[in-house]
Amino acid sequence: MDGCFERDDLKALQQVLALDGVSKRYPFLLRCAVARNPGSVKCVAFLMERGTTPTWCELSDRTLETLTTTQFTEMIKHGIFRVDSWRSTAGSSRDKFEIFDPLIEKVIEVGRHDLAQVLVEAGAPVDLGGWLRRMEGFGQLGGLRCNPPGTPLLMLVKDLYRDADEEKKRETGLSLLRSLARASKAAGCFDWEGPGGAPGPVTALSAACRNRDVQVVRILVQEGGRVEGGGEGLRLPFGVFECSLEGEETRRFFAANDAKCAAVLEQLSLLEGVDLTAVRRDGHTPLSLACSFGMEKNVEKLLQLGVSPMKVKRQGRTSKSPMFEALRGRYESVVSLLIRWKADPNEVMVVRETAYTVLQVALGACPLGGKPISKSLAIVLLRCSLSPPPAPACHGTVSLCQASPLSLNSVRGEREGKSEHGPPTPDENSDGGSEHEED
Repeated sequence: MDGCFERDDLKALQQVLALDGVSKRYPFLLRCAVARNPGSVKCVAFLMERGTTPTWCELSDRTLETLTTTQFTEMIKHGIFRVDSWRSTAGSSRDKFEIFDPLIEKVIEVGRHDLAQVLVEAGAPVDLGGWLRRMEGFGQLGGLRCNPPGTPLLMLVKDLYRDADEEKKRETGLSLLRSLARASKAAGCFDWEGPGGAPGPVTALSAACRNRDVQVVRILVQEGGRVEGGGEGLRLPFGVFECSLEGEETRRFFAANDAKCAAVLEQLSLLEGVDLTAVRRDGHTPLSLACSFGMEKNVEKLLQLGVSPMKVKRQGRTSKSPMFEALRGRYESVVSLLIRWKADPNEVMVVRETAYTVLQVALGACPLGGKPISKSLAIVLLRCSLSPPPAPACHGTVSLCQASPLSLNSVRGEREGKSEHGPPTPDENSDGGSEHEED
């Protein structure tokens, strides 16, 4: 738009505004054109003929908080304001910016889900979002920027997470969510992205997954129907495991949210296009991530949903081993669970140019640091399979560890007999060298 005003290019402006949905998403164009490019004669004349943006200046934020649903409905009926109205508000004198709010986003922001429901039912546009314009040097207006979250649907998902403990507000919010999701689907903006911070933009559904909000995910899955398998369908399952914490705090967080994350994954499995065996750039799958955090309920749920307990190969890449991730974290209950679901203890991984089986790692042959697993679980692993491990399918000089599982267990038994505390353990903070896994 600004380029059209700068060049006074009327034809380009008309073509842009003729695109489906564009006209209603850009408010106060006449004012912006006059303020930013007063010499844009043809564009200004066209915008004057086109008319001004409908506003809701009669309603203050405080009025919206106290207005009854009946009063709001009557105001719409009598033309006090239109359902597609906007409002412009100035920011602080220090920040020098202007915000453009569509009415539907503002009523959601102030927690009036009942008023938003009235707007949706009256046909208010939902394929739009607020804008922000900052002042540049010497009083010049800057360009329009998207004002998070991006769409009314995204705003509602965010607010439902924030108000999760307010039962009544959440109840009306979930009812609105279903109506708004349907309207967004019909308008083609259900999966539009908005700013989401690290690791990147979010859709309404991916934001709900990051929030681990089971009820919201359920409604969005039911109303969404499907996602594109090559993009959103690959990313969604990983959103469940996103966390801003680090180290031991991350493990404690996921231990407390294990059941909630499993419930979200179960809902995602009902959505066409979602891939629960997707391989991330770092080699993780949803299952290997769950194993790395010791999330037993998530592991069991993924296995019940048909995910293989083995490594996954996708587009020439092989994923991390779920079994190995569980062993690295010393999550014995997860290891036992994988064994029950027929995980192969002879899977091969490479550490320091030597290939090890999972069984050898479990019995302490691999120099990764940390103590071996318990004797009872070692016996279970030994009974699973004593077949010779496969040769590592990798290039370069990689040798196969020749330590026999039986001899390792024997040596381990001798050590445990000498000390009830077991063998000395390397520094837990050392990773013992780099590792990568092979087929």
